Amino acid sequence: SNYTIQVRGGNAKEKILLQVYDVSGRIIETRNNVNAGSIITLGDKYRPGSYLVRVTQGKEHGEIKLVKLSD
Repeated sequence: SNYTIQVRGGNAKEKILLQVYDVSGRIIETRNNVNAGSIITLGDKYRPGSYLVRVTQGKEHGEIKLVKLSD
């Protein structure tokens, strides 16, 4: 019913931006000022479907795809 993600960054002092998008490209959730090494839980209120999580720190970024099945 939810996802747990550990956010890693190359610079422990620089804050991280985490954004979750739906398949239409709409931002579903934004978390600012995430610390590198933080463990984030998300998705408990998301509807079934596919989501893209984008993590940005400075000029670096990474993405993962999440698929939430019906409960």
